[in-house]
Amino acid sequence: MKTQEPFLENEQARLLYRITKTESQKGSYNVFIQDRLKNKPVYKVPIDLLRYNDNNFRIRHQVDYKVESEGITLIDEDIEDQTWIEDILNADDPDVKRVNTFLSQSIKKYGQKDPVIVRLADAVVVDGNRRLMTLNKLVLEGNAEFKVVDAVIIDEELTDIEWLELEARYQYEKDAKSEYDNINEAKMLKKLYDIYNDYDAVAKRVQSRKSHVEMRIATLSLIDSYLEKLGSKNNYSRISSFTLFEELAKEQEKRTELTPTELHELEVTGLNVITLKSVIEESNKKSRLVNGVKEDDTIDDRIFRKMLKTFTLEPAKSVLTQTVKGDSLLSYEEIKAVKNDFKNDVSTAILIQEAHKQAKEPLRMINLAISHLKSIQNLKGNARNPIVTAIGDVTRELNRIRQMLMNEQS
Repeated sequence: MKTQEPFLENEQARLLYRITKTESQKGSYNVFIQDRLKNKPVYKVPIDLLRYNDNNFRIRHQVDYKVESEGITLIDEDIEDQTWIEDILNADDPDVKRVNTFLSQSIKKYGQKDPVIVRLADAVVVDGNRRLMTLNKLVLEGNAEFKVVDAVIIDEELTDIEWLELEARYQYEKDAKSEYDNINEAKMLKKLYDIYNDYDAVAKRVQSRKSHVEMRIATLSLIDSYLEKLGSKNNYSRISSFTLFEELAKEQEKRTELTPTELHELEVTGLNVITLKSVIEESNKKSRLVNGVKEDDTIDDRIFRKMLKTFTLEPAKSVLTQTVKGDSLLSYEEIKAVKNDFKNDVSTAILIQEAHKQAKEPLRMINLAISHLKSIQNLKGNARNPIVTAIGDVTRELNRIRQMLMNEQS
């Protein structure tokens, strides 16, 4: 009985199917499919049959923005120009360049380590976009041996969720995780959470910690809210520091003593300072272009963390809301208009925090001294020991001074 040919969307897929029926396998590779480990054959496939996956979560936010801003149509034709995906994979970013250079050197020296995973129905690479891009580049550079690619061809009919799970498993492994930027990782985790509505289930799927999944999703929520209010929805290129948003999310999580209103004020103040950082950096960049002078007047991660910690100190909180109200997120242009005043507010708030910390230092040292003296006293044990008696006298005097300091601070 003749086997019925599966549904194949394009000519590349039909040629791939023919390879699986007429060519010998060149090895095998274990792939998790539908929660089971399956040993799948590896075939040698002409590189020009394979298509980039524009739904790959390693480039998810870049693709979303390009589709929205430039009207790019995603894969739906037998033949299409996918060079724009290569442009995204070759982004002018130091981390991306480092990953691409390492991968290119490794493949050129040792050959293709792992096969790409390909969906038979449309010849799309489910896992291996960057490897495919690197191999294409090596072919263009005259390395003809890379015109054929090691590929596992998935002929099972999977649901969209099952394809996502397969991608998440292989793209979130330890050696591949570095290829994610933080936003794309967060978007993938959010997509999985939307499916399972359970942080534990998502953490299990990607073999990560529940706390990591929660924090990534909380940070993405802050970023999305921020961009939407600035009128730049999905334009993640405006996010110069994922870390700042993550610090804000962590601070919100820690501040269990704050009311919902106070948490909202903390969020808005933090987001306004992040906008201020962008304004200052843009101003510095223009200044360098005009004057040729390098300026380092900005808000780094350390200063931002300090600023968030000042929020519970009423004097600092009062200063921070002098220029920027704690209940309204300002636009980029509004922040530009009050940049110098707001920058002074942030500096003053941090100075208040440092003064508060220094005022507490003597009390902290006295508490530490009392604790150590009591430990020595307990070790000696004998109440008639002159050392124990002397320690008791010193401890009482320190307690008296401590009480004076506490009264002074209150």
